[in-house]
Amino acid sequence: MSEESSEQEDGGGEAEMRQQWATENLERRAEVRQRKAKGESPAEGLKSAEQQIRKIQKILRIINGASAATLAGLIITFIIMNLQLILGNGLKIKFIPPLAFWEILLLAMVDMLIIVQLMFLTAYFGALFYAGACLSGFWDAAKCAWGAL
Repeated sequence: MSEESSEQEDGGGEAEMRQQWATENLERRAEVRQRKAKGESPAEGLKSAEQQIRKIQKILRIINGASAATLAGLIITFIIMNLQLILGNGLKIKFIPPLAFWEILLLAMVDMLIIVQLMFLTAYFGALFYAGACLSGFWDAAKCAWGAL
């Protein structure tokens, strides 16, 4: 009995989704008919899409700037900008706005700064591990000669 009711619920959800899709499809077709009746060209639809992309660009820039106020925000902004660079500028995905030239330069400088810091941290912790292993007697004294560094 419960299986039948769950199947009916699933089928009901699917029917609702189909109904919603059909309604949206009819609305889109009605908009196209209205545009044709007014004598509007399809290029005007592209202009509105370009305007929406510009709005999304502005929103992303505002989010990037506002979220940069915290450390977590800086990390999120860094990730978002790198994704924008790869997907928007590199792969030219139309839904992701590309970065401007100055943003690319800024991101390149930040990327290089992070890479250099990671290299120094890796060397520091490597030397710390080596010294700790030598002092604790983990390795033989012959392997831990400081002159070998």
